Amino acid sequence: MSQTIFRLKTAVKSVGVTEPVVIMPDIAEPVKWSDVPLVGSVDERYHGFNYNYSDGDLKLDFTCESSHELLSSQYYTYGTDAVVEFIVVDIARDGTETIDYDGKIDFETIDIQPGRVSVSIVTNDDHSKVNARWESPIALDSVLTLDNVQIDPTPVTEIPMYGQTLHEVGQFARQGLDSESKVFSAGEGFELGGSFYLLPKMTYPAPAVVATVASNTTPELSTLSGISYLYGDVSPLGVVEPPALLTVDANTAGSYHVEIDWLFRVNVAITKSGLLGKAQFAILRFEPVVILTQPGKANQTIALCPPKSGDGYVNSVEHSFEGSYHADLELPVGAQLFPFCKIVAFTVNRIKQIEFYVEVANLRILIDRKTRAAATITKAYLLPDALRHVFGAITSSLVNSPKTGAVHGSLIDKASVDQMMDGYATEYAITSGYQLRGIDKAPTFTAKMLMDTLWSQHAAGILYEKDLTTGEHSMRIEAGEWFYRGAEIAVIDEIFEYSEEPDLDLLYNQIDVGYEKYPDSGTGVAEEFNTVHTYQTPLISRDSKLDILCPLIAAGTAIEEARRLGIKKTVDGKEVSTTTDAGTYDDEGFLLHVVAFGHADSIRFIVENPTPVKPYTAHYIQFSNAVINPGAAGVVLNYGDLLTFSGTGTTNDGKTYKVVGIKLDITDFAATPTYEVDSVTSMVAGGPFSCSWQVGTQAVKLRTSERLTITGVADPETVINAELTPARMLFRHAPFINSGLAYKQNIDELKCTAYKQNGKVTTQVKMGLSPLPGDPDKQLIRETGSIALGAFQRFDRVFQPELIKVKGRITKETRRKIFAALKNQGPEETRCGFLTIINPDGNPVNGFLKSITYNNSSEVVDLVVRKKRPTDPNAPNCQAYYDWVYNQFSNNPLADPNIYRFCRLLDFQPA
Repeated sequence: MSQTIFRLKTAVKSVGVTEPVVIMPDIAEPVKWSDVPLVGSVDERYHGFNYNYSDGDLKLDFTCESSHELLSSQYYTYGTDAVVEFIVVDIARDGTETIDYDGKIDFETIDIQPGRVSVSIVTNDDHSKVNARWESPIALDSVLTLDNVQIDPTPVTEIPMYGQTLHEVGQFARQGLDSESKVFSAGEGFELGGSFYLLPKMTYPAPAVVATVASNTTPELSTLSGISYLYGDVSPLGVVEPPALLTVDANTAGSYHVEIDWLFRVNVAITKSGLLGKAQFAILRFEPVVILTQPGKANQTIALCPPKSGDGYVNSVEHSFEGSYHADLELPVGAQLFPFCKIVAFTVNRIKQIEFYVEVANLRILIDRKTRAAATITKAYLLPDALRHVFGAITSSLVNSPKTGAVHGSLIDKASVDQMMDGYATEYAITSGYQLRGIDKAPTFTAKMLMDTLWSQHAAGILYEKDLTTGEHSMRIEAGEWFYRGAEIAVIDEIFEYSEEPDLDLLYNQIDVGYEKYPDSGTGVAEEFNTVHTYQTPLISRDSKLDILCPLIAAGTAIEEARRLGIKKTVDGKEVSTTTDAGTYDDEGFLLHVVAFGHADSIRFIVENPTPVKPYTAHYIQFSNAVINPGAAGVVLNYGDLLTFSGTGTTNDGKTYKVVGIKLDITDFAATPTYEVDSVTSMVAGGPFSCSWQVGTQAVKLRTSERLTITGVADPETVINAELTPARMLFRHAPFINSGLAYKQNIDELKCTAYKQNGKVTTQVKMGLSPLPGDPDKQLIRETGSIALGAFQRFDRVFQPELIKVKGRITKETRRKIFAALKNQGPEETRCGFLTIINPDGNPVNGFLKSITYNNSSEVVDLVVRKKRPTDPNAPNCQAYYDWVYNQFSNNPLADPNIYRFCRLLDFQPA
């Protein structure tokens, strides 16, 4: 028979002692303890298991002198911020102590009476503090936590932004007769005529007079920057220069396709003065042209159509023109395009006036361009670093923890001796509109924003952990399926009540997936794909919507708009600052998909004992001269550079080493470059290791199309965030979405019923590369296509859509085993595992715990369990078709499309 004892643990101030002294007195069992149930539940969104006694709604009475005096004393010293741990210890017959519950006093509920303190208790982890500060904004450069504990600012990385190619089309297309006249008199200096120019007319009277040509989905030309509308003026050449239709700046340089179709008629009439002589043209010439100017090049004059002329003893001359200019151009910054009709009209004798009558029948101007603005560099933060900073600032307990990676997990950790590969989320960086445009202002994020980003991308969750031996707190962040990975934890066979009902929280008939914010207008927006999509599920009776929406912006066009605003502009030969301009996205957060910018090398780690010259343990890293060299492609490290290694297979992986010097006394530096690094960071000697290493701010670059074949965009090679599309986000949630669709068929579909902007994008992992998360079969994923459930991660799922509700009895030992497994403790195989419940028919039913209420005195338990997806022995077997020829799939009655339609090529093989 074991014994239960109760302890309080806190630090108290003593007279004459500088630092508080930790005390841990045993106390009497609190009154009402036997009535307090232990209540635990799995977070519906973030999967982690958390528990408390009574959910804080029942207060315990501490009546023994040692307890009520200690609690009241600590309250009157620290107020509601007092910290007192409440520990329940189980002592076995052999004297072995096991911590049965590790809690703390909730001083916000304290009620102090003579000889008695009533107060609630909560579990001693960071859950309650994080919940209270879940939406507290934290600046990533802050150096103090919310509790005024020192904290390092988030490490900054500088990302080269080479620019995404943006595709824009704009068209001015109008038809219908429109006329205008312009008169120049002798009194204005035109007694002998002159040289003039006529501009295309891009403004018209009311629609009743002029018909508009339907342009389908082509935007108006005015939506393109750098365009100036021309208003059909006739002006004297040389007095006023023709305005440019197009002017190219730093943001619009690139490839252009230009079409100009201009149908018009011009009548030139002269009126003679009172002098003798007849009206006579000496020169009359019409030249419809396009002039292209480019810096450093001679101007190009291109005829829109053959010129026409007229002279002699006539009062007026009229000509019709059908001008056309279609060209593909590479236009640099400063290039300009001038379409006009040059008219040279000189007379033999002095005239009273010259009049131009212009009639336009048709005008169409189309510009189709692909632009890539000049490269910039933006400051950003790797998402795992930001998570650690924000949670550290919230909790203070995770700051400078001796445990490596107090905020950790295979999703956000780099490769190490414990983890073969970098977590997928190590490729995420975050920044702001301010930083994209080059303004050095650290962004502010909340824990909710960062976790909602990971949840939307990976159904990610949080598990709050505490090492009961050392007392260290940590938080584990993992992709959703990690929380349901284990084997059987326990069998529960003493059942009083049992029932099953639909798990309505898994049933959705509509899904919105993508991003909360994205551009609706602007440069290149027609090709934007990181917006929001709506899918209809096969469920008919359920009216419920699932929102999988990322709070950060991942739209490449928005990133480009913010970035381009910071590119320096030149006006009249002088640079103009843009830092004072207001940006649409200045205060918004952005998500960037990056890739490690690493160097493959052979590395040796050297640890040397203290010497008289260096009275400390010195750490060195020896490189090969293939990478470390002063050549054009080489790297030279400097004092203060931060180095990170991966792939050595040692505990050195993932650690950051700071360069503090060069070692010259053991080797020729040119042959084997050797740097001394700080001795604060632990190092294991060994090598040489073939591995990859990165340098501080040069650690990452934007990921583009390295792993994907992309269609539906202008320039796949420069597209960013292509692995973070709404459809791919949906696929990464498939095991949870499929859980609510368990009774549907493989051929049932998720139908994309609505989307914003670009609906033509497809992506597929390239041959020879590993599958990406959520895409085990490397499918061709159509952003707005319907998805058969059999192709939706092979209809894999975590749950069946039923809840099992049970009242029964389990021992304290079984309860401890369940809690330990759900807190990622105990035997590895049962961690985050399932329960087996023997139903009234005597059959075992497996399920993952959703909630538990347990009474320590009676050992009665109330369970709500999500039924685990059973393993189907009759599941589709692609091997049955391994020796079939192609036409058998259409002719053989044994062919089952519910099976073969969802097989991969490699599945067609003999067992």
